[in-house]
Amino acid sequence: MVAPGKNCAGIYTYGRNNTTTANERVTVTMSDTGDAYGYNGIFVDGVSKLDAKKGIELTINGLGTNNQSGEAQAWRHGLRIETQGKVDLGTDIGSVITINSNAAESYANGVFVDGSSAGSGSEASIKGGDLTVNINKDNELQQMDYAAGVTLYNGSKMELAGDLDIYLEAAGVDGIRANNLNNYSDINTLQVKNLAIYGKAVNGSGSGIYLMGEHDSANVSDSTKIEVTAEYDAFGIVIEGSDTASSFGATTIDVTSKTENNNDVHGIKQFGAQTDYADLIINAQSDGADIFGISLVGHDGAGIVEVAGDLNIKANGNGRYVNGVEVSALGKLSVSGKTDIDLSSDNDQASMYGVYAQEHSKVAFADDARITTTTHAGNSNTRMYGIYSRTDAEVAFAKGLTVKNGNLGAAMIAEGGKVEVNMAGGNDVKLEGTVGSSAMYNSAHELTYGTVKINFDTAQAYFSGRSYKTEGSINDLQFTNGSYWDMKGNSSLTDLTVGKGSVVNMTADSGRYCSLQVDNLTAADGTFVMNAGAVDGGGSYSDKL
Repeated sequence: MVAPGKNCAGIYTYGRNNTTTANERVTVTMSDTGDAYGYNGIFVDGVSKLDAKKGIELTINGLGTNNQSGEAQAWRHGLRIETQGKVDLGTDIGSVITINSNAAESYANGVFVDGSSAGSGSEASIKGGDLTVNINKDNELQQMDYAAGVTLYNGSKMELAGDLDIYLEAAGVDGIRANNLNNYSDINTLQVKNLAIYGKAVNGSGSGIYLMGEHDSANVSDSTKIEVTAEYDAFGIVIEGSDTASSFGATTIDVTSKTENNNDVHGIKQFGAQTDYADLIINAQSDGADIFGISLVGHDGAGIVEVAGDLNIKANGNGRYVNGVEVSALGKLSVSGKTDIDLSSDNDQASMYGVYAQEHSKVAFADDARITTTTHAGNSNTRMYGIYSRTDAEVAFAKGLTVKNGNLGAAMIAEGGKVEVNMAGGNDVKLEGTVGSSAMYNSAHELTYGTVKINFDTAQAYFSGRSYKTEGSINDLQFTNGSYWDMKGNSSLTDLTVGKGSVVNMTADSGRYCSLQVDNLTAADGTFVMNAGAVDGGGSYSDKL
């Protein structure tokens, strides 16, 4: 259909028990060059069915720029399914939906499914094998206001036995979005084998997956790859309050924001809900936006992220925050494999947190973990924290932990929270920066006390930094089997163990004398290295224990 001159559909099916069957491939092409109208490539409505046994090849090539649709924006729906409509694309040949639009006053949905709150078993649905959705791919003239690869509303279902590949470019983009606009009980579900999303928001914000409904879920059996580049906010996966679990397999998320304003970049942003991953890789970049690799907030007893394999987060940004993991309000994060969190910023006013936990949240790392924070060379006021646990939060590293702190900021702080490292022993613990514990009032205005317990029990284990504790809090460091502490400044502890072959070097801070205050000292053939300095009777010119 060339320049049809009105809002129209290439194929339109409607009516209860109306089934359209195509034994060969279905091909639909629509285009315009001047006036732009609203187009539906294929519209399946009114409880009707489309059975495309060899899939579809659907193209909407909107080159016109003059919106004459009668609406504020000319719409481009590739495959549109409403009111219990059902589409079967078959599994023999993959289906392809291509949409281009040069009109600025336009938006597109590669697949738009609206179940109209028909209830479980009567959803609008689409199933098939492989599906590719391209919106403005290689279209340098596009000016589209918004594009979504797949939209699922009000009780909709997509089940693909194969792969779903989505490419989007517009002012703002969402790879997959789902929501309940009419009824709280509506359920939207997505199920695919492999999922790949590329989204480029050239003058707005973008997300890979955005689940907004109370029961929305996405399940990817093998792998998920999401890449989102946006001018403003950039999100990989966003889930808002769903009570239904989602699974994404081996997942890689790349998110980038180009703005220098105070926008947000999130690899994963989750409120309530439960998600699980095999391996999880998150790469985040920003020119000025705040970065959160994983942001998890508990809600209504939910708020769980489980990583069955390794977790890798690499983030570089010049906004106010560069955070690897942030968990709050009873949220729970668990990682079964190894963890590597690498954060960097050149902003002297930035704060960096490798792991930040608060308000009864729990974060557990079952295998070795490494956290690195770096800033530019020379003097910097950047605030850098490896681990920060507040207000009854619990952070546990079952095995080894390495914290490399380029600014010698804080390796580990428990402000009313708890941090435990290598409690069972036998793993390398290497910390650079301050280790501290202090009290903090929680949201119920109750005073909570910090607890830090670290077991340095291998010949490779060491601590380079200072330690502090306030009244009522616990700071318990154990050095055995040849581990050592290079003390960098005055320090205080509740409990210190220095076993055979281990060393506390109080002369490591060569620029000054240091004092070490310990409530309970256990020293069995350990060594303290101290500078006696000048003897003045008060110890003002010597290290003091």
